[in-house]
Amino acid sequence: MRRRSISKQYPRFFFAVVLGIAIAACTGSIKSTSNVDARGGKSLRLGNSTLPKGDSASNYSASIDSVGALNSGLWSAATFSDHGVRGFNSTDDISSSSMSDMAGTGANLVRVFVNLRLDSKASSYTSDLSALDSVVRYGTKFGFKVIIVFAPLSTRSTPEFWADTKLQSSIGSSWIAAASKYKENATIAGYDLINEPIAPAGQAQWIRLATQLIEEIRRVDPNHVIIFEPSPGAIPESFSTMTVPLPFDNIVYSVHDYEPYQITHQGILHFTSVTYPSPSTSYIGQVDRTTLSNQLTPVRQFVAKFHVPVYVGEFSCVRWAPNASANNYIADSIALFEAEGYSWSYHSWREFAGWDAELGESYFYQFPYVKGAPEGWSSLSATGERSSNSDTIILLKKYFTLNAHREVQN
Repeated sequence: MRRRSISKQYPRFFFAVVLGIAIAACTGSIKSTSNVDARGGKSLRLGNSTLPKGDSASNYSASIDSVGALNSGLWSAATFSDHGVRGFNSTDDISSSSMSDMAGTGANLVRVFVNLRLDSKASSYTSDLSALDSVVRYGTKFGFKVIIVFAPLSTRSTPEFWADTKLQSSIGSSWIAAASKYKENATIAGYDLINEPIAPAGQAQWIRLATQLIEEIRRVDPNHVIIFEPSPGAIPESFSTMTVPLPFDNIVYSVHDYEPYQITHQGILHFTSVTYPSPSTSYIGQVDRTTLSNQLTPVRQFVAKFHVPVYVGEFSCVRWAPNASANNYIADSIALFEAEGYSWSYHSWREFAGWDAELGESYFYQFPYVKGAPEGWSSLSATGERSSNSDTIILLKKYFTLNAHREVQN
């Protein structure tokens, strides 16, 4: 979750502490596993073609059914299962030039955070959609679809709105305003209700609020996709408490996949360096692609039971993870998403340098490591170190070649 007002250096840190507690409650600690891949297959399915495990998308040429129409008109929930949707997360202050550069990667979707800020009396939320207006214009110009996601800001471990019906109504009012504004806008791919909700009273509490928000949105906009992230925090295990799907059509279910946090958030939440894949002798035990696959089991089971589309709204690994671990983790994660038919957005585009795919890992390796992170890098500007040839941006671009055609406005 992006929390600019809480930490400029580590935007996800405040949330990660809270989510770490939730993960521990849901799943316990990370354990080594040697089980076979839950799918038991030997290859990955992409579009109508097959990519053998270990191969890269550069060695693969895929055909995708009916993708020419994916970016024309409103997307439906089924679009997210059509192997044509891959992109980035971004802040709402992204510039036209940065959006143009993003278009150059081949991405066709950007998930954009809109902060909801408490007023001076903490009695309602305020939202400014003017920056989002610019992103939507850029999306139309460069051929992107835009997902809007609300992020109610708080300095508390449990945000105020969970115990305040007036604040819940305020979130609903903000969604009504956004949906009224964009209901006819085909650049909008969908409305992501709340980023990484952690309902203190559990999934049922969040489903009640989400149902209220969906009903309010659908009264003014019955057509756009609505994206639902289960509690807590859209982690894979959160799907295990989803006993039935929501009683609405055109819903996409979203998972955020950063586990194990000891790898992806080393130096932020955990303070020991560890590689990916990690050997059995590491302090977290053996972690590899099989481990990542098994972590997705609750999501896989939910999809198998209810036949719903899944969108990986966020996934990443800190760029300074040793021995090219960030790229290794991203490569295995994407391979698994593609095998399952999940759409996805990498976190994130030119936001926090620790997630910046354009920064080569070697940039961070020049600094001495203290408590799992390079010391001193944040005092320097990394902007000039970005490269279109970093290992991870090349990896992402290879998969973006499988995306639906973008309709670019002249």
